Amino acid sequence: MKTFVAYAVVAVGIPVWIGHLLGPILSIPISLLVAATRPGTKTPSEVAEASAKDTDAWLFGPLSNMAVGDIIAHASLDMLGGLAALFIAGLLFYFLGVHLGVVVLLILVAWEIIPIPKRLSLHTLLCRVAGMVAGWFLVRWLFSF
Repeated sequence: MKTFVAYAVVAVGIPVWIGHLLGPILSIPISLLVAATRPGTKTPSEVAEASAKDTDAWLFGPLSNMAVGDIIAHASLDMLGGLAALFIAGLLFYFLGVHLGVVVLLILVAWEIIPIPKRLSLHTLLCRVAGMVAGWFLVRWLFSF
């Protein structure tokens, strides 16, 4: 029964949504460093305007318009979100005493690929999946699965 509950929670996508919520929180230090080193912006409104333009470029367009620091900040946001999603799934399986199989990783990756309301860029998806794969190895090492 515990196995069914664990896989049902993952299949519903709860770890992915929690990862989407935790990713921005975990990437705050990196974002603050990028904002502190942004050249040529003096007021908060200028920083907000530049960040909004870069967010659209990261999600839907080419990276040619973005500064290197912004690329690093956005990539870390997606990678940390993927890592958090797999860490939450790992905690769930650990607390329920269920073995964490590779199927969990495949389900979480499928949650990133399939239900995309808008067509996201490939680099967003790749960073997200890279975070999940890194989280996979981290969770297996931490919890000795």
